[in-house]
Amino acid sequence: MVIFLLFQLEVNTLDLPAQSFLIVPLQIFLGDGWTICKTVIAFFVAAIAIQATLWLIKIISETVVSASQLLLSRIISATQHKRSWTAK
Repeated sequence: MVIFLLFQLEVNTLDLPAQSFLIVPLQIFLGDGWTICKTVIAFFVAAIAIQATLWLIKIISETVVSASQLLLSRIISATQHKRSWTAK
């Protein structure tokens, strides 16, 4: 049910063929030559953006993991050095 400002429209009660719900979106994206080109360009840009985002996530996560491992190893070596000093 879609409610507009002054009236109410129930899509379920309209006598629309089922094909219209498939054809209209296809006509929006594949209407004419220029629209087809824009759709293809948009899909390629989206695919490249997704790949770049995944690549950045991988680089950032590797950097964070290596930094945390370095910090952890420094903490462990400092605490082991302190324990060996107090154990004497």
